[in-house]
Amino acid sequence: PHVIVAQKNNSPIGMISIVDLDDPSFRPWIISIYVAPEERGQGVFHGLVAAAVAHARDIMRVPHLYTYSHLPFEKWGWTR
Repeated sequence: PHVIVAQKNNSPIGMISIVDLDDPSFRPWIISIYVAPEERGQGVFHGLVAAAVAHARDIMRVPHLYTYSHLPFEKWGWTR
């Protein structure tokens, strides 16, 4: 898995995990996202997703990510 951690003042405040599953036609997947309760509503979630998309594109060399949940991704233009 690939894990990206958001930090504030050198302390973790959120994370997102990306993993390749067995089916190469549907990869990679966002499998978990967490933002500390006191940091919610401040753009951390959106920043983590943006970082994951950039990581998938630039490091993993894949054009898009998959997720099990369509919310809140559809409001950002993601499709099912």
